[in-house]
Amino acid sequence: MPKNGAWWLSEMVAKVRVECSCGMKKQYDAKTLLERAGDLPMPSLLGKLAEANGCSKTKSTFNDRCQLRYSDPMPSEAPSLPMVAAGNAEPAGRPEEITFANLPEWYELFCKCKRCGRERHLDRHDLARRFGTAQSIVALGRRMSCQQCSNNNGNVIRVGKQRR
Repeated sequence: MPKNGAWWLSEMVAKVRVECSCGMKKQYDAKTLLERAGDLPMPSLLGKLAEANGCSKTKSTFNDRCQLRYSDPMPSEAPSLPMVAAGNAEPAGRPEEITFANLPEWYELFCKCKRCGRERHLDRHDLARRFGTAQSIVALGRRMSCQQCSNNNGNVIRVGKQRR
């Protein structure tokens, strides 16, 4: 959970990806950023990153301001699993901890493209063979690419029960 109402850099575990409307896309290692910038709230970090990349719009406060934003959703914005009362039928843990190994057989996977909205059923067994059973399902969405519009940014994996 975020502390003091916002996610902090110390709570990020892997990569921090940012993009801007000017076309700039960068990826930073969270641990390296933590060592260099210190523990900052994620909203404040955007301004520091924009300044470090030489953005001239960081001082603007109204219309012509910097449009730097995070490419990946914060952990609280990650897709959640449907919670249906059925004993111990749900996968255990937070969505980030759900892997192919602990996902019950009666769950299906779907990937939704952030850009065009296309949603496609995924073969969970094929993905488990390709990426391993320890692969986080939520993190797998970052590796998916849309076959229709070729978007590979911000795609989301949905998990749901199979129809009876």
